[in-house]
Amino acid sequence: HILRLDEAGFYDRKREGLGFFLDADEILPRLPTPVVQLFDGVPGVTVGTTAAQAGAREVLIIGNCLPTLFVDGVLARRSQPFFRNPNPMAYGPDGPGAAETSPLYLSDLVTASQVAGIEVYRSPAELPLQYGGTALGSVSDVTKGEWGFCGVVLVWTH
Repeated sequence: HILRLDEAGFYDRKREGLGFFLDADEILPRLPTPVVQLFDGVPGVTVGTTAAQAGAREVLIIGNCLPTLFVDGVLARRSQPFFRNPNPMAYGPDGPGAAETSPLYLSDLVTASQVAGIEVYRSPAELPLQYGGTALGSVSDVTKGEWGFCGVVLVWTH
């Protein structure tokens, strides 16, 4: 899995010092655990829980906002709100009733034991160009949902 992370540019980005990184050295001692608990202790990241999705837990970076999520370099979810209220579908970007679908959660896609590496970008200035950053330190439409920038999480599997 080290070779795969290296080929994906994980270690190059880690050396640049932007963002927060977890690799096997940090992940393996935490197993077994739910995938979202791998983010415990990551600065600027919280794990939210909602009653609406049967206690679903998800990584939150900016307030009640789900970050854009890439799995193995493929866009899996754009930024969107994370509702803790009993009816998460009641509100969308255009007001009541405007929400489209329930969010895709990280735990729907991978388990902690499948994760080889994690990258967390909490601000546009940290974001690499290939994942929606710009030379001006802003973000492209790739990582910005209708709700704006909510951070970016890259998850790499074995």
